[in-house]
Amino acid sequence: MRHRREVLRLTDDHFNNQSPDLNDDGVVVWGRGDFCANPWVGEIHMYVDGEITVLASNETQIQVPTVNNLGQVAWHAPFGVEIWQDGRLSTLERWTQGPILNDRGDMKLLRQRKYNEAWLRRIEDGRPVYYQLTDDTYSNVVGDLNDLGEVVWRFIYNPPRGDFGGGVRFLRRIRTSDMNGDLDVDLDDLGDLAGCLTGPGRVDWMCECRFGDVDHDGDVDLADVARFQNNFTGD
Repeated sequence: MRHRREVLRLTDDHFNNQSPDLNDDGVVVWGRGDFCANPWVGEIHMYVDGEITVLASNETQIQVPTVNNLGQVAWHAPFGVEIWQDGRLSTLERWTQGPILNDRGDMKLLRQRKYNEAWLRRIEDGRPVYYQLTDDTYSNVVGDLNDLGEVVWRFIYNPPRGDFGGGVRFLRRIRTSDMNGDLDVDLDDLGDLAGCLTGPGRVDWMCECRFGDVDHDGDVDLADVARFQNNFTGD
């Protein structure tokens, strides 16, 4: 059976449409800028089920949106990141930029000080908590994060002096038996752990099951089950 594919053209104007993003529900967001205006102006557009809408903002120079499966949309604004959900708009801490959302509502972002700092905004017990990831003289820029709260981003040595060398940083989760990344070890994690049991002996690739390999020996066996029992919180 041949599947039908449809290509839709969402923009057909003289404006600068850029930085599109897409979630698993087919929601598309992008920035539309008019750079012929002085000063330039920007909008965030969203496509849902055949309709294009312009999202509300308190600023005029907004760009580079990100969307997740919760229906949250965040973007860079001159004085801080704005986040939109279900018609409600809020502004995060001033001098933040470069937001990237995951499907838990966590956000990787940058804070503008003397150097761009990398930060992680996590939702814990229904409230946002901010974690500073860097505190050095490097400028931290673009990156990404997954639904397990792991973050990756690029850093640059010294852009003001023309040194654009640098590398990639990776904030990786510690293996604590928290299989699903919700900051506890409970019966949900036990079900995931049971599905990951390999028995003793290294296996080539475990993907998400790596968080059950608490002792880092390349398998998920009874030794890891014992560590799971020690870490169990039940919350």
